[in-house]
Amino acid sequence: MAPIHGSNHPELDSVTGAFRRFERNLPLSVPADYRDGKGYALGHPSDWQLRAGDTYDVGIPGSDRISDNFGNLTWALHHVWLAYRHSMDRAILRDVVYPILAKAIHFYAHFLHEGGDGRLHLLKTRSPEYADAADCTYDLSLIRWGVRTLLESARLLRIDDPRAPRWRDIAARLTPYAEDPAAGIMIGKDVPLADSHRHHSHLLWLHPLRERTWDRADDRDVMRRSMDHWVSMQQRWHGYSYAVASSMYSVMDAPEKALDSLTFFTDLGLVDDCRMTVNTMYREGKNFALESPLAGAQSTLDMAVQSHDGVLKVFPSVSARWPDASVAGLRTQGAFLVDADRAAGTTRWIRIHSESGAPLTLDHGIRAEISVRDEHGRPLPWREPTPGRAAIQLPRHATALITTKGTEPGPPRDVPATGEWTRWGLPS
Repeated sequence: MAPIHGSNHPELDSVTGAFRRFERNLPLSVPADYRDGKGYALGHPSDWQLRAGDTYDVGIPGSDRISDNFGNLTWALHHVWLAYRHSMDRAILRDVVYPILAKAIHFYAHFLHEGGDGRLHLLKTRSPEYADAADCTYDLSLIRWGVRTLLESARLLRIDDPRAPRWRDIAARLTPYAEDPAAGIMIGKDVPLADSHRHHSHLLWLHPLRERTWDRADDRDVMRRSMDHWVSMQQRWHGYSYAVASSMYSVMDAPEKALDSLTFFTDLGLVDDCRMTVNTMYREGKNFALESPLAGAQSTLDMAVQSHDGVLKVFPSVSARWPDASVAGLRTQGAFLVDADRAAGTTRWIRIHSESGAPLTLDHGIRAEISVRDEHGRPLPWREPTPGRAAIQLPRHATALITTKGTEPGPPRDVPATGEWTRWGLPS
């Protein structure tokens, strides 16, 4: 799902459309005793119209009916939120993300309770594919992202929502994640990550939710400890584990580790009887699947372009083993379209087109004095908030060219391989 946004293929976004068309079926995944008309969930398996029914409702936290499915809806809505952020289409936020996310959080909130520490704690749920835990990191991270997103969405949409005080209370008092001094963030209260785990569910706060970021120095220690512990046990990893690890290393400013993780997968490395196939599909044992190659595509995009918290980064995690790189038409949050070229390890030029007029802060990576012009060569107003970044005034439908002084941008180009390679496609 994720690479459709960065690769600029919004026509492939079936998830947003499914929620828009079939929202009415989401109560079917809520256990019967909790169907108060105010809550939604998403059971697994569900059909293409989001119908699960009583047989496959998500279960009840803190009971003998605990499942992997409590976070399904909120996590899926993060993908829809990315569709909004990459298009800046306010209708997606107003008609899909906001109303459905509010009801997803309403269902979760039934199972929060105040502890003796004054914090809000979550009854026992399940970290997908691993273990049951109270204060499960997976669910807490989704709840925290959900209430923060609802509050920001209400501000953007200018909605005075009577539910907002409850969301603010959850955002302020939700308990921190259980943490080990050496191993970082745990699965949940009293539940460590004790053996190899193919899923990154306990690390959603790191990626893709980006609750902690490498740009904030105070976040780096817990990010590093948590990541090091997860990757220290790879025996049961699958293809998407390597792809997600690559993306995580990319957002942690570790391009060489990012490339190593990705190429283990793309070079057909075998682990736990799982590997990519020569046609870029994927198998787990005898089962064929698609999610891992899609995650690998997103890993490649994360090396080339990243956008988060209002900052657009160009070539943020390109390995020194890829001295040349060129991209065309990549889409980022803020509804920007990016072309860029890098040669001999140095970014030569960047072209950014704004579809929405959103604020633009560019982390350009150019190690020289830059020129910022429009498509006609006229200077554009900009300032340097921090070294290596440019805050550019770019109106809707306008284009900015960022180059070293005296350099003229060219078209994106085909970059020759630096080593052995196999041609993709039918034999010539």
